[in-house]
Amino acid sequence: MTTVLLTAATALGAASTASTAAAVPTATPAAAATQDRPLPSVAEREALVRPATDRLVAQLRQSLTRADEGRRVSARHRPAVDRIRRNLWDGPGICASSGTTSRHGICTFGDVAGDRTVVALGSSHMTMWMAGLTAAAERRGTRVVGLFKYGCTPYDLRSTRDGTEWQACSDFREWAVDTIARIAPDTVIVGSHSAFDVLGDDGSLLEGRAWTQEVTAGAARLVSRVLPHTDDVVVLGDVTPRTRDPQRCLQRTKRSYRRCESPEDPAHRALVRATGDAVRAEGADFFDTNHLICVQGRCPVAAAGRYVYRDASHVSRVWSQRVGSLMATRVGVR
Repeated sequence: MTTVLLTAATALGAASTASTAAAVPTATPAAAATQDRPLPSVAEREALVRPATDRLVAQLRQSLTRADEGRRVSARHRPAVDRIRRNLWDGPGICASSGTTSRHGICTFGDVAGDRTVVALGSSHMTMWMAGLTAAAERRGTRVVGLFKYGCTPYDLRSTRDGTEWQACSDFREWAVDTIARIAPDTVIVGSHSAFDVLGDDGSLLEGRAWTQEVTAGAARLVSRVLPHTDDVVVLGDVTPRTRDPQRCLQRTKRSYRRCESPEDPAHRALVRATGDAVRAEGADFFDTNHLICVQGRCPVAAAGRYVYRDASHVSRVWSQRVGSLMATRVGVR
């Protein structure tokens, strides 16, 4: 069950950027008091999650051992195999933008009356973690404001849609940065997918090293724009894509651990590392979410009684719930 407070709903449409403005939650005296508390350092956060991380790694390793032994995933794993693709976050549609829209209703999740505010900014590769993060936030007295546009990287760059520059994506980013400035949250968490086209200064599509350089530079530019309005920015390293669709593979192989396992993609790993270097240089924290799904380059299809991915590039809702408390502590939802 998702707990959500809809603060304001904007009229959605291509012209909404200039004509409407959503009311946003502002810092309360109690929230201001919490902002005076020192944030845990990255080293302190990592120390806090080390026991939970060790337990998670043990569960992932157990699945890899089962793969090496040629075993099959138990039929008791959640969700049922034929429902894996539908196992996604159930946030209200009005709480995210898509297509030609460039803003959406301001929705608050977790403890909607909490005295700490976290903004979650990004595409579906941010929303896929929301089930676990918001459950932890509700327990810890933290409210989470979501700023989401599906298919749109939050990084400060020129992306495309249907072969042309996606202006609505750029407009959404401007609206999101302005909204963050008005909220002045304790923490901003940024999550982006990694498969999108990027335009260079001359309007041409970038490829290879030029693409990587612009993506990492765009991530750094976003951090530099957001950091003046918050005490803490955490950028998530995107999950590696799977080589096979998990639901289809499990159905065709009678739930084979080994045949449905995926390797961590080397090119993707290099991009994640480069992104981490770029945003850290701007003063942000960086958390590689592949640590939540893979061990030594191997990514099991299931672990801890749950399927890890719901499709080739998104983690399942049940996996987000499994790792939510660990992840929340690591990224500053406290």
